Amino acid sequence: MARDLLTSLYWTAVKAVDPRLLVRDFLGAYPWPGPVKLLAVGKGAWAMALGARDAWGERVEEALVVVPPGGGRALPWPWVEGGHPVPNEGSLEAGRRALDLARGAGEGDLFLFLLSG
Repeated sequence: MARDLLTSLYWTAVKAVDPRLLVRDFLGAYPWPGPVKLLAVGKGAWAMALGARDAWGERVEEALVVVPPGGGRALPWPWVEGGHPVPNEGSLEAGRRALDLARGAGEGDLFLFLLSG
């Protein structure tokens, strides 16, 4: 009985801080009708980007996901591994690509920046 309760509490806590679910639920409460450019950076970038896609679907027209080394996963958008905690060439590449993404945002586009630590 105690083991079942502790296991249930553990999974409840994990779900409560899941970046994908948190972003999905938050953005789902604020529907955006127009195009979205997405920049997600950090350890939770992959999950947060998927949460944005879950909430806003195809409106996320373009995105860049910047993850720490080893954090890359299959995504519908390009991703870059940046150095952490010391910046590296990947960090520079991510910066260049992030600027290009921002410069490509037009009037009426939402530029959504998701940052995790």
